[in-house]
Amino acid sequence: MKRLVLGFLVCLMGLSVSVADEGMWQPQQLPEIASQIKAAGLELDPNTLTKLTEYPMNAVIDLAG
Repeated sequence: MKRLVLGFLVCLMGLSVSVADEGMWQPQQLPEIASQIKAAGLELDPNTLTKLTEYPMNAVIDLAG
């Protein structure tokens, strides 16, 4: 029983230190993670996504009301 509990705790600790790379990022955070998102396949400059009133971000439409 002790081995089972110990194994469970080790697995739980392993999960708690894992880091997720996915997520929703705010535009002002993109320059900080530019190297990561370029490695993931982003082909344009992340700095262009920080300007919300310029292309391509000004093309976003909100229909929520």
